[in-house]
Amino acid sequence: MKINSIKIKEVVDSRSRSFVVRVRKEFERITKEKINDESRLRSLVESRMAIGNATRPYATTKEIASVFGKDHSTIVYWASQHEALLLYSPEYRKKFGIATDIVSNLSFELEVRPRHRIISDDKRTAYQELSELQNSINNLMKIQREVLKDIGIEIPTI
Repeated sequence: MKINSIKIKEVVDSRSRSFVVRVRKEFERITKEKINDESRLRSLVESRMAIGNATRPYATTKEIASVFGKDHSTIVYWASQHEALLLYSPEYRKKFGIATDIVSNLSFELEVRPRHRIISDDKRTAYQELSELQNSINNLMKIQREVLKDIGIEIPTI
């Protein structure tokens, strides 16, 4: 019996997109913010970016883009701006924190797992991937220290 791989892919894509839709609805409920997909107000753009970046491990750029009525390249751009926003936008940091909490809770509740990205050997090595992850961890730890310092708590650097 031959399984139709196209049908399986459609089911997986549909489930991932549904997950992003659920995260968006929950984010709007918690923040009491109606996210207008056409608005260019910074607060709404940052909300969309926070949700998009938080759901990125669980869906493709195309699936996330479809939830916001955007092109997949917009989601790629959001990802490229993520670390800078974490560093310099307290509002984005707050929204990203809310979005990641929602993603964590819903992924557990719905038993949704992050997708595994296939990395081409000729373009990226495992070492490069680990190096990027370490850089992200270091940047997040730096942000954590700065935020804690801002509220009067100092932690020693290692």
